[in-house]
Amino acid sequence: MLVGIEVTAEDVRTGTVKHTNTCYFPMVAKDDEGQPAIVPGLRLETSENTRRFLEAIKRREV
Repeated sequence: MLVGIEVTAEDVRTGTVKHTNTCYFPMVAKDDEGQPAIVPGLRLETSENTRRFLEAIKRREV
């Protein structure tokens, strides 16, 4: 699974919020013996989920 993190900064005086960083890192589920475990497949339930999934595919192709 690839997890995405978005970092924002807020000016507390004005309330202005701006995006500062984005990163992605892989996570692996492990079983009781520490081996990679099979997890249920991804369910894309919204158009936003689908959009982000398709963007992830494009990032992997680079």
